[in-house]
Amino acid sequence: MKKVRQVLAIIGIVLLVALYVSAMVLAFMDGERAQALMRAAIFCTFVVPIMLWVYTFIFKLVKDRKNESDTYHNSDDASNEE
Repeated sequence: MKKVRQVLAIIGIVLLVALYVSAMVLAFMDGERAQALMRAAIFCTFVVPIMLWVYTFIFKLVKDRKNESDTYHNSDDASNEE
């Protein structure tokens, strides 16, 4: 789990840096398309961290729920053996 979180964090950092750099470059460019791309880059700087947090939160919930389910089934198996 720790390795997965580290990889996700590194990917998130690289993606955010790329978005910040692209937003800065696009801010100095003229044109309608450059402005639209800059707005998209700025929007993504808010959405990407939120989505990464949501994915890790859901992953943790699913993992915890699976562990509880396995514990419940294992306790049933132990009581059936007696």
